[in-house]
Amino acid sequence: MKAKENIDGAYFNQDTIRLLIGGISFFLPLVIRIFASIMPDSISWSFYTHAHNWFVGLLFVIGALLMSYKGRNHIEDLVGWVGGFAAWTTALNPTSYCYGKDNCPPFPDPMPSWFNITYPNEFVPTVHYVGAIILFLTTVYFCLGPFTSRVKEKIKDDPTGIHLKFRLYIYQFCGWGILVTMGGLVVMSFAHINILYSTFWGETIALVLFGFAWMIASKYLPVITAEDERNKNIFEQQYWTNPDNLSLGTYEKYSKPQKDVKPKESVAKKGKKRKTK
Repeated sequence: MKAKENIDGAYFNQDTIRLLIGGISFFLPLVIRIFASIMPDSISWSFYTHAHNWFVGLLFVIGALLMSYKGRNHIEDLVGWVGGFAAWTTALNPTSYCYGKDNCPPFPDPMPSWFNITYPNEFVPTVHYVGAIILFLTTVYFCLGPFTSRVKEKIKDDPTGIHLKFRLYIYQFCGWGILVTMGGLVVMSFAHINILYSTFWGETIALVLFGFAWMIASKYLPVITAEDERNKNIFEQQYWTNPDNLSLGTYEKYSKPQKDVKPKESVAKKGKKRKTK
């Protein structure tokens, strides 16, 4: 069940949660670049710029959405919780301000209350890196695991569905793309290969793939999603918002729209017409 109801009648539509996770992740690098006072060396380093609140706040939103995401089994739920906690950990534990004590950018003026200078060998940046890696690995898991397996199940029922095959290729491309990108950044870090803004653009690529995969999984985007899948989301949202006004048969109206079909008359109305005749 994609919508989880609570005692107050509120619900979480899981496809909408996927869309929000994907949209925020996809546009996070752009938001950082717009609000940062300078071009940061990495997305994480925006913690020390005017984009500080956006970086921390949006990571917290992504974390909360991942924790609220409900998969098909307890493993998916657990991975969502781990990913959400990793997002919060990444936000609260900043990366190093300096790449070595002799290579520090100018200090901000005035000095913010949250400002804290840490160096690569200290504990806090290490926690940040581990949290970021775990966060990306959760999406790799969903791309190459649950998302891929569900599409393969649908392909068995509809082997000619081009949109399904296209979606399968996108999940695999995003999953492996994130692994290759993050692996490249790790290798460059250990090999002390410093290319200007390489970390920023590498993290941008990983976040774009991260976000695109989740947006595709929401089944809201056209072309790569069948019309009945998109219409099913409309039905579920309207049903869970006001179930008294929608019967279960109403789903047919959304999944397979019918033109020029007159509504059936009730048995009582037919009986009245016969009496009048």
